[in-house]
Amino acid sequence: MKWADIYTPLKAAGLVSTQADLSRLCGKAPSYASSRKSRGKQPSMDSLAHLQVSLDSLDRELKHLVLTGQPLTEAQQRACRVLYFVQQSLWDELRARAAAGKVVSQ
Repeated sequence: MKWADIYTPLKAAGLVSTQADLSRLCGKAPSYASSRKSRGKQPSMDSLAHLQVSLDSLDRELKHLVLTGQPLTEAQQRACRVLYFVQQSLWDELRARAAAGKVVSQ
């Protein structure tokens, strides 16, 4: 999974503004994403897992609004769609790496 596969849709949906924001969602230092990307390295398995949990938390917040009868703004609706597709891609990547025995990615 390439960084752009994660960062581009999240930025377009307004869920992150910078690579430092993405790094924080991955549970890492602010320079993590830019550093790994500049060295041609994919996100580590633990950062993808942490990102999945972070995005799930955002998704739950938006779903809570819906369940409590609060209308979502257009931006929030777009964020919901992006979260769904990015989370599906993350799960696919996590499953593929686990199946290939690539539990730890340096």
